[in-house]
Amino acid sequence: MLPQNALLDPHRAWLEVATGRELYLEHPPMRWVVDERSSAFWYNPGLGIVRARVPVSVSDRKALDQYNRVNRSSITALIAPIPPEVPEVPEATLALEEEEEQSVVIRPSQGR
Repeated sequence: MLPQNALLDPHRAWLEVATGRELYLEHPPMRWVVDERSSAFWYNPGLGIVRARVPVSVSDRKALDQYNRVNRSSITALIAPIPPEVPEVPEATLALEEEEEQSVVIRPSQGR
């Protein structure tokens, strides 16, 4: 059984996999769920990091505090830009950047 994000409804995409320039980020550019297309989790295979997204809250501050608590982080913004240029990386990571710059979304099967 796949882990669930208890903060969000279970009928959404489960995992978004970072590709392209997102492979250099420690947190997803969009850290909260703004619509039904947002996934519950974000995974960066380049850094081996999984982050849980949080629901929209009554205030940005409250949502940010919840994100930091759930992900054991101390970021200062709910939205961050994707870096315009790719920094130098070890050769082992270079194979990952050859993938298309599309988001990959994994949805749980409906029949289970």
